[in-house]
Amino acid sequence: MSLRWRIYYRSGITADSAVYTWEQAPSHDIVAVVWASGNGKVSVELGTPYYMHCGDWIARVWDVTLYLRKYGVKFGRWARFDLFQQAWKEALIHMYGSEAGISTKTMLSSITGHMDAAKATDPKSEWRVWYDDGKVYTGHNLEGWNALPSDGILSVCYSYVLNDIRIAIAQRRYTYYFFRGMELVNTDHLDDLLKDFPMFKTGCPAFTGQSYLAQAQAIADAMNDKLEDVP
Repeated sequence: MSLRWRIYYRSGITADSAVYTWEQAPSHDIVAVVWASGNGKVSVELGTPYYMHCGDWIARVWDVTLYLRKYGVKFGRWARFDLFQQAWKEALIHMYGSEAGISTKTMLSSITGHMDAAKATDPKSEWRVWYDDGKVYTGHNLEGWNALPSDGILSVCYSYVLNDIRIAIAQRRYTYYFFRGMELVNTDHLDDLLKDFPMFKTGCPAFTGQSYLAQAQAIADAMNDKLEDVP
């Protein structure tokens, strides 16, 4: 059963499923979303910070991070300073292969990398994660990453072998961690993160800026929309 929808934006424009896929429609400043599954009941979603395309329905979402966990996003957390530093030191040792490369500068950094000739025993790809409960996990694929605990990361080291070179990167002090292909992405910016998850769009839960009238009109239009022109 097909999902029909129309999005109303703060600027007064609209986008609907007759013209766009959900991913193609603008992702910000949404005032309301009208949707129906096939010829079923028409529903109006409005007043929330985020909207999520769930396959055959559209949901209002207040805390998008609750849903990002499902897609393999992990969350960093601060801990007592000595535990935080010890986890970082262990990540650097794993990256360098010994304590020899560690310096005052690298101990103060949030992200650093290292390259050297790959050994025969080096895995093609690997990640190792240090958590605030003292546990350390190691894996070699996305399935293993997705199965990790979602919260409490203190530091991460990931590496891969390319043209007989081992490339390793250690990271910490970030809120969000997720894999984009072979790259482990880390960021503190939720809007940047959501660009990789187009099922989510950002709403306007309150009247903002100089567009009060346009927003009010968009809400009124959405409440009266029966999607009659959206096949």
